[in-house]
Amino acid sequence: QIDPFGGDVTAIAALDDALIIFKESAIYAVAGPGPLRNPEVGGPSDGFSQPALVTSDVGCLSQRSLAITPAGLIFQSAKGIYLLDRSRQVSYIGAPVEAYNAQRVARATLVDDTTQVRFLTDSGRTLLFDYLYGQWSTWTNHEGVDAVVCGGVYHYVRNDGRVFREDAT
Repeated sequence: QIDPFGGDVTAIAALDDALIIFKESAIYAVAGPGPLRNPEVGGPSDGFSQPALVTSDVGCLSQRSLAITPAGLIFQSAKGIYLLDRSRQVSYIGAPVEAYNAQRVARATLVDDTTQVRFLTDSGRTLLFDYLYGQWSTWTNHEGVDAVVCGGVYHYVRNDGRVFREDAT
């Protein structure tokens, strides 16, 4: 059970030893080995802890806007792009791209062999965050409905259904 405060659940992610539950305007964390097992089948378990409120003023808009990085979870909220770090501190990292807060992130993707998180949008500019340097850039003519890294290569589906594959050359 989770408190109704913060609205509907919008995303769930694992971060180290915790399960992070994102709501529209709140973030909760639970810890523990998981749901109780049937003692007759697998023995007792401690289950999950009670959900602990991490923050009450920011949440995640969509599971699709969430990416895990070495620093923690990066996500789009109604207030912009935030980082939930591994010590469960929330910080606003999206100030340099605040002008694009109204854009809908179709997919946040951590790109292999880089330090980039790409926030593909369905219209406007795609946002790129380099978490190593803490720097942002934007791309034009890079709109779509979904993206994935497959075989170490970034692919995205444009709004018209065409699939594009990144070529490092």
